[in-house]
Amino acid sequence: MIIDIEQAGPDALKAIWRGYAGTVTVIATSLGDERLAMVVTSVTSVSLEPPALLVCVNKSASAHDALLERRAFTVAILGADNIDQGGHIARAPQAERFQHDRWDVLEQDGPLDGLPIMRGAQANLFCEIDRVFEYGTHHLLVARVAMVAPTQVNRPLLYCAGTFGEFTASRT
Repeated sequence: MIIDIEQAGPDALKAIWRGYAGTVTVIATSLGDERLAMVVTSVTSVSLEPPALLVCVNKSASAHDALLERRAFTVAILGADNIDQGGHIARAPQAERFQHDRWDVLEQDGPLDGLPIMRGAQANLFCEIDRVFEYGTHHLLVARVAMVAPTQVNRPLLYCAGTFGEFTASRT
């Protein structure tokens, strides 16, 4: 059955996207003395030269305004071992999202100074916003990746149908 999206309404599209698994990331920034973080699955690579990524941020997200003002952020790619952190950040009020001991602060001269670093993440990417596009309820942030902190871990935390989990490769 094929349904016109105008007739189906937004709930039909939400139901479809709930079945689309995404790697869990935490976008974190700081503005003055305030640190802000949010769980995001809408992050994707854009280019290797220049190194860039895209993140879609709802205009109503608590970190939205700070991201646009600071124009720099960290993307922590969560591994399967980060399930507790991901769940905590997704559910906690903004003021409580840094209330665990897994955060450090990047100390470096320049625009990335003071950005939060999530220890134990599969990787951290340090980004500067290059372009911002407005589309519907979201801002699409195209950011240049200035620095990375990778690990050798390759077990991403996934989110699908309202649940965290991990990928299991088939043995064919």
